[in-house]
Amino acid sequence: MSLDRYSCFQGCRLILSMCSDEASSALDSETDAAIATTIRDAFRESTVLTIAHRLRTVADFDYVLVLHDGQVAEFDKPIRLIDNTSSRYHKLCKAAGRAEFRHLREMGLKSAA
Repeated sequence: MSLDRYSCFQGCRLILSMCSDEASSALDSETDAAIATTIRDAFRESTVLTIAHRLRTVADFDYVLVLHDGQVAEFDKPIRLIDNTSSRYHKLCKAAGRAEFRHLREMGLKSAA
């Protein structure tokens, strides 16, 4: 595949990611999870940039980038961020409630294994 064709393909994938963000932001949790699973399977060997509206969407990703006021606030593996009590990601997960925090942490642990 030529470099031009490859670059075009990569750009299309990024556009797909951005479009799916807008389309999935208003979906119920089950449908959103099904779409996320499909994207993970289809792009298993690719870099995927996801703008998440739900913590569960990124809790088992390789890395999480947290923005605050348009600036990078933190970037690390989800399990490292959730275990860091001064992390913004940790605070977001805690705010979701005790049971959800445990679930998000378990997702992070499984992805780190």
